[in-house]
Amino acid sequence: MIDIKKHSLYKTMEFDDILSNVYNVYRKNFWKLFLFCFLGVFLFQFLSYQLGFSQFQGVSDPNEMYDILMSLRGKIGILIVLNFSIYGLLNVFIVNFLIKKEFDSKLHFGNLLIDTVKKYWIHAVFFMFLSGLMVVLGMIFGVIAFIVGMFLALIYLLVVVTPGITIIVAEAKNAIEAIGRCFILVHKDFWKSVGVCVVCFLVVILLSLILTGITSASYVFSLLSETNNSESLMEAMQQAGGVGWGTIIINSIFSIIIYPIFPILSFVMYFNLRHKEDSLQEVV
Repeated sequence: MIDIKKHSLYKTMEFDDILSNVYNVYRKNFWKLFLFCFLGVFLFQFLSYQLGFSQFQGVSDPNEMYDILMSLRGKIGILIVLNFSIYGLLNVFIVNFLIKKEFDSKLHFGNLLIDTVKKYWIHAVFFMFLSGLMVVLGMIFGVIAFIVGMFLALIYLLVVVTPGITIIVAEAKNAIEAIGRCFILVHKDFWKSVGVCVVCFLVVILLSLILTGITSASYVFSLLSETNNSESLMEAMQQAGGVGWGTIIINSIFSIIIYPIFPILSFVMYFNLRHKEDSLQEVV
């Protein structure tokens, strides 16, 4: 078993140190994880389109969206299972890679994937499901304290569950144990954790807006091109909005630009919080 106390990130970090380490880990490991993340995201998007959820693309009318949702209600459960299964594997694989690559420079992706699936995958899937359910219930109860309470509950619970995936790998915990450890660890350095998570969430939102703008621009260009060959604007919109391999690939690439930020944040936060916890215990 790996001794996490020997990891280079096992140290107390200041606010800017955590953000700097998140950026550095992302920058140094992005291309190493690119192919695996791309395959996972591509698989999910492809399967979701195959199930018919591409019908939502380009739809803005609430009534039309409701009709599509009703027609797909039997497939929503399948999509949820696929979401937790695929993204659970992506999350825990990235964290497992980041922890173990420092101790094994010749780490083989195939062996690491097998190790991840055998030891951590199911726990990660259940953790994501339970933490997601906890966040939703927290928001519902937060509504009782008006809208502000809902947002406070959302931020608090999202911050608390952030190091959970890393806890599963680093401490070999199951989903329920990991949730309990999240509450203990995060409160060792709570306000710093809140600040770091809020900044990272804002960065993700900004990147999402930029990438959405790029996607929208490409859609407009496609629409203008189709308009030249179509008799009506509606016909052009239907042709330009069609989902093909190019759309799936582009969406997958844009998704993986953002997606690694979350497991990397979990990874860096965990080591800061764990070192903080151990330091406090030594003082006592």
